[in-house]
Amino acid sequence: MSAASSTRVRTRFPDTAPTVTDHPERLGSDRNELWNSFGPTNVEIHRLALALELEDVQLAVDMAPHIRTTGLPVERRARARLDVARAYAEAGRIDDAVDELKRAFRIAPEQLRAHEFARELARQLHKLSRRRDVKDLALNLGAIK
Repeated sequence: MSAASSTRVRTRFPDTAPTVTDHPERLGSDRNELWNSFGPTNVEIHRLALALELEDVQLAVDMAPHIRTTGLPVERRARARLDVARAYAEAGRIDDAVDELKRAFRIAPEQLRAHEFARELARQLHKLSRRRDVKDLALNLGAIK
């Protein structure tokens, strides 16, 4: 995404955010009807991902502790944890990033092994951390040999 398009999206997002968040709030809870996760939590997960795409790492880190994925489908929970790991890694919170990536792996190991970004994040974390579990995680993800 270019800087210009990021600015355009960022300036439009606050205008649309209340509308986007109003609809799932009307449901009152998260739902998974016809494999379509929808509700307040899914909107928050998308807001976190958008903050990362717009390079607003601080906003993503501020949102991360409030993302509760209980009740969502496995693949959605794992992807949310991966985004939280990315936020922490980009903020330099390496231990937190490792812990979140491990959570994502425990939730959906096959999905994480097939996800190039998860493998790349594991490689980066392996370079930045001396924790033994980071090496094990990177090996399990196929990020290193």
